[in-house]
Amino acid sequence: MPFSYSNQLSTIIGFAEQQRPESILDIGVGIGQYGFLLRTNLENINLFEIEGSNARQRSKDQWKIRIDGIEGYAGYLTAVHDYSYSQLMIGDARK
Repeated sequence: MPFSYSNQLSTIIGFAEQQRPESILDIGVGIGQYGFLLRTNLENINLFEIEGSNARQRSKDQWKIRIDGIEGYAGYLTAVHDYSYSQLMIGDARK
């Protein structure tokens, strides 16, 4: 299953916000909803550089939190994964 039930999301993201991790490993990323929510909720101010009315997305090397992921089925991957994850590996997580 490439997604999680919505009633789990706020509990898990809330827990991560309390823990303030420097790195996360998401095993079985599916459609990438945890990576996206973790990135936007934990990284927030580091995602964009804003000067007056101008803004630009910061490059990944300026992010403060490392979110890596492993997915066994490449067919689930979308542009969300490129945006959310520091590094994404395709394959068997046991290896």
